[in-house]
Amino acid sequence: MNPLYDSYCSSVSTASMEELCKTSLTWLDQYCSLVTLRPKVLNSLTKLCTSTSILTEPLRVKEQALQAVEKHPEKPK
Repeated sequence: MNPLYDSYCSSVSTASMEELCKTSLTWLDQYCSLVTLRPKVLNSLTKLCTSTSILTEPLRVKEQALQAVEKHPEKPK
């Protein structure tokens, strides 16, 4: 999903409220259609199911999410 976030950052302008609205709507049209999002979401869910115990121990999701963040902290852009 990082490419989706990167496309948002490079496409959406915050120069003014009008620009924010205009560029956000354009970005949504380009990058957030069902056809575009479906494979990204499916891949993310597959990764979640294979890298955590969400299917067998759903109560551990919070703990595992925190461990994942600690293991791979986001680098500032």
